[in-house]
Amino acid sequence: MDDRFGEILDEAAVLADLDAARAEVWVSGLLAEWDDDADLLARLAGSARPEAVAVACAAPAMLPGAAEVAAALVAAGATLPSWAPAVGTAVAQLAWAIVDPFSGNVSIVVEYEHADEARHSMLVEVEGAAAVDIHFGPPGLVDAAFDESDTRTLSVQELAVDEALARIAAALAHTAARGAADEVEVTDEFVMNRALAVARVAGVHVDAVDPGPTLVTTTDATEPVDRRRTRDAYETEADAAACATLRGALAAALAAPAPATVLAAQAAEVRDALVAHDDPDLAALAIDASITDAALLDDAALLARLAGAFVVPGPLAAFTPSAREAIRGIEWADWLGAVLPLVRAGAGAEADPMQLVRNINRCPEVTTTVPKRDMPAVAEVFSRTLHAWELTGVIDADGRLTELGAWLLPRALLDAWGEPVGGVSGP
Repeated sequence: MDDRFGEILDEAAVLADLDAARAEVWVSGLLAEWDDDADLLARLAGSARPEAVAVACAAPAMLPGAAEVAAALVAAGATLPSWAPAVGTAVAQLAWAIVDPFSGNVSIVVEYEHADEARHSMLVEVEGAAAVDIHFGPPGLVDAAFDESDTRTLSVQELAVDEALARIAAALAHTAARGAADEVEVTDEFVMNRALAVARVAGVHVDAVDPGPTLVTTTDATEPVDRRRTRDAYETEADAAACATLRGALAAALAAPAPATVLAAQAAEVRDALVAHDDPDLAALAIDASITDAALLDDAALLARLAGAFVVPGPLAAFTPSAREAIRGIEWADWLGAVLPLVRAGAGAEADPMQLVRNINRCPEVTTTVPKRDMPAVAEVFSRTLHAWELTGVIDADGRLTELGAWLLPRALLDAWGEPVGGVSGP
């Protein structure tokens, strides 16, 4: 242990070149390794090396008694690091929640400022109710998360600082309770940064923590809530024109009987998942479709509303402002152009985003065309919406139209544009 302590002080030489935030992160990692706090304090107090006072100066928020050790070392002639006055002065300034609509995971980011005006960010990743990863870094972690995102579908929601800290505190407490029973798997970064994260939320009350959006299922409602937002006169006229065009183009497909067995099985799977709250992707989609109780909709209505959730978009809370704007920019002619050729091609037809854009340019019923230079960008917007088709069985795992999808897609568009499909279950 004496040798290891000497090695730690050798490594602590780096503290001279850091600032208060980075010094605290470094000491947090030390505390994860050295699990006997009293022993560590005793060794620091008995050392004549300058690195010992640097460690003690950075540790008070995480290690009670460190401040007294630092004061004693200074009284004995040690020199404080230049960043020492800023330790313990971090104040939370801003906070955000980064939401992945597909996994349901949330990363809560809090940006701090020290008395020396240096800023840093803390990011805590939450899976379910548990904190599983912790990162500290420079300001701008929110932008960095988007730069590293492949899907570009992450959503950023600004939070009140108190709410963000309370949610982090609750998640850390949940991990502590479940981790003892090995029910939560955390990253190495979580272990190294946990002490500082706990110090950052010390004293926060978590009794009234908002766990975030959840699917509401009511038992006393008599009508399902209509997901469509209010449409003005122009939009209503456009919706009617879209329905008329679709009906004329796909008369045969709309006359075809439902694939009853497949429809019932898919609807049962979706309904069970919504009731059980065990699929965050589906729950987020239901929120966008304003489905408050899946049991109140028959099979066709349930799947149609979910499959067409982005045709007349709802709140899109799981998306960034720019993504919301892009999805709302898909016009009814674009949806018709993408879907009509797809349904005509039948089960097995490709439904990948770029194919949908090509469909728009080849569809005889619409005059909309997408310039070649804009095709990748439009395809990217469609890619953000296709999980609605995947979750409802419209397309398969290979991105191809299914038998159910060929029947359901036209009806999903009609439903979105004001001609409801199916109805309320029960009496």
